[in-house]
Amino acid sequence: HRAFGAPASVRASFYLYNTRSDVDKLIAGLHKAIAILKVK
Repeated sequence: HRAFGAPASVRASFYLYNTRSDVDKLIAGLHKAIAILKVK
């Protein structure tokens, strides 16, 4: 995040125990975050 001048960052990790539902929730959350943070 420092390279981009952002005050913080987040990381998503996957492993054998992640389910399709987990991935779907991550994708939905990313879409929501992009919509909220989108520069107009």
